[in-house]
Amino acid sequence: MQLTKQLQQEEDKVLRAQAAVEKRAEELDKQAEALTQEKQKMSAVGIADNDVLDLNVGGVSLSVKRATLTQVKGSHLASIFSGRWEGCLDHDANGRIFLDFDPYSFQQILMTLRCRPFDLAKNVAPPEAVMTPDKLHAYKCLVDYLGLEGVIVTPDSISRVLPVTDIDKELFADKSDFYVI
Repeated sequence: MQLTKQLQQEEDKVLRAQAAVEKRAEELDKQAEALTQEKQKMSAVGIADNDVLDLNVGGVSLSVKRATLTQVKGSHLASIFSGRWEGCLDHDANGRIFLDFDPYSFQQILMTLRCRPFDLAKNVAPPEAVMTPDKLHAYKCLVDYLGLEGVIVTPDSISRVLPVTDIDKELFADKSDFYVI
C-alpha cells in the first residue's frame, strides 16, 4: 500500500512537471511568433543594416549606416536605430533624424564605432582627440547614456597636453587645460 502511494505521488510530480514544460513551450512559441511578426513588419517598412541614415546631431549633419549604429547589441544606441522606434524619432526641417547630443562627442563615438569592425578585440579606444575637461565630461556621459561603456574605452586617467599646431592653438585659445583621449 505504501509503495502504491509513493508511486502515485511520483506520477503526480511527473505530470505536473510535464504540464509546466508544455506551458513554457507554449509561451516560447508565442514569443517566437511575436518576434517573427516583428521582423516581418520591419522588413515591410524597409529597415536594413545597409540603410544610410541622415542625422542632425546638435546642428551637425552626419550620414551613417544603420549597421554602424546597431553593431553593439543591447546598447541604447542600437535600440534607438533598430527600426522599432523609427516613427518615434524626432526629425529636423530637412527630414534628418535629430539627436540632441553634443556633436563633437557623438562624432568621436561614431569614429570609434566605424573602426570597431577592424579591431579583433572589439573593445577599442577612440581615435586620439584633444578635449577640454568639459568636452571630456560630455563624451563620457554620452558613452554611458548610449550604453557603450563596456565597448568604448573612456580614459580613467588622462594626460594633460598642450596644443601642438596653430590650428589647435586657435581652436583652444580660451582654454587652459587640454586632454588627450
